[in-house]
Amino acid sequence: MGQFSTLWLSDGLLALMLAGWLSSTAYEFRRKTRRRWISASLFVLGYSFCVAAAIANEVMSRQSDSFLHALKNPGPPSHLEPDWGKNFSVEERTRYSQMLARYSFESWGMRTKYFGLDGELRVYEPTQADQDRRSARLWLIGQTARVEKFSAYAAIAWLFLPLIAIGLSLAWPSGYPYRLRGR
Repeated sequence: MGQFSTLWLSDGLLALMLAGWLSSTAYEFRRKTRRRWISASLFVLGYSFCVAAAIANEVMSRQSDSFLHALKNPGPPSHLEPDWGKNFSVEERTRYSQMLARYSFESWGMRTKYFGLDGELRVYEPTQADQDRRSARLWLIGQTARVEKFSAYAAIAWLFLPLIAIGLSLAWPSGYPYRLRGR
């Protein structure tokens, strides 16, 4: 959870600083305190940062989605036939069939059969290390799904940030007193 919270915190702080910068440049443009082209140029520069951040978050969302798809859809679990691996030695047949059974448990959570040293099919009993790897895989799937969703929402939020900054700049009074007509 640490990496996810760091990602949220860094994006949030950057967005807060950029919102302040954009709203101050929009306010200066409205107030005409400097030359207008400088304020407009700074706002466009800040807006381009927002677009770049939105694109980066969208790319990260798509990469996380493809990684999540690969994690959720591993190779099919093994179902060994009685004549599987008859060209192997007894030790190799046992070792390879145990690896396939371990992979089936870690990827799918299924307890499949493997060949023992006597050549009989036996149900694979996962060790604590196998269960830990299965738990780590499930945690990684959940974490990747959260990062994918966060990145997609952040990409949209980065595009709305300049509009929020313009709204903030319009909420501040311009500093010029309003003149009454006819006086």
